[in-house]
Amino acid sequence: MSSTTVVTAAVVGAVLGGGLVRPVVAAYARPAPAPPARECSACGTRVLGGAGGWFAALAKGRCVGCGARVGCPPGVAEVVTALAFGGVVAGGAPGWLLAAQLWFALVGAALVLVDAAVRRLPDHLTAAAALGLAALLAGATVSGQPWSVAGRVVAGAAVVGALFFVAVLAGAVAFGDFKLSPALGALLAWTSWQAVVAGLLASIFLAPLLVLGALVVERPPGRRALWPVLAVAGLAAPGAVGVAVARATGTGALGVLTAWAMAVLLLTVVLLVQGQQVRGTRVAVGPALIAGSLLASIALA
Repeated sequence: MSSTTVVTAAVVGAVLGGGLVRPVVAAYARPAPAPPARECSACGTRVLGGAGGWFAALAKGRCVGCGARVGCPPGVAEVVTALAFGGVVAGGAPGWLLAAQLWFALVGAALVLVDAAVRRLPDHLTAAAALGLAALLAGATVSGQPWSVAGRVVAGAAVVGALFFVAVLAGAVAFGDFKLSPALGALLAWTSWQAVVAGLLASIFLAPLLVLGALVVERPPGRRALWPVLAVAGLAAPGAVGVAVARATGTGALGVLTAWAMAVLLLTVVLLVQGQQVRGTRVAVGPALIAGSLLASIALA
């Protein structure tokens, strides 16, 4: 894929990030079960739907009435969506699969930012991800894509959904992650069954590292002295060990699994040392699932 095409995709992503993702994050970044917001939670000024307030909030990330933060900080939605779109197009997936990846990247950007803000995956957004992929799959099938691909996509959504249902019952993930899982399975299976496995493994590997990052950002009072050490160890050690094992054995998969095991071990130590509850790992599950799945789909397309 040419650099011009990738840059153009990134620019389109930035525009959509500001025009669509930012207002969506502003509306849905509220603790469950609160409905989507149209007004500023601090002063009641209408932010979404009113032209003046909407454009001001879009540009500044703050309410025009009281100056309170609206949605994510300026530039964050644009950068996240631009990186996602540029990465997808750089992967060079064909036709309908490319459209599916772009749709998932757009909705996924909003989901990641909402989850980072209030630790929830709104039903409307998880449903939008699944319904958009279903519509694109229908279009691809009508346009001549083999029925076997459609069957694989449906099977992938069912298998991943079943796995996450068991995980919910076991308390390993939250219910919002389960509701997102059919879309994850559909996107990965559209690529290949290998992508399904790779996407789940990548998500498992990313989650502990994101948890460590969240712990570093939160910095509980009285425990800040350990954070620089934990940050370096948590982010550098798994990658270093994984690369070392992969080079020594010539098996990339073994390196990834070893890095994941090290990350989980380090996460366990951090949680014990810092006195955090294990349920805090759910903080990173949603973003890890979205990022891991999209990366696997791009890499194996």
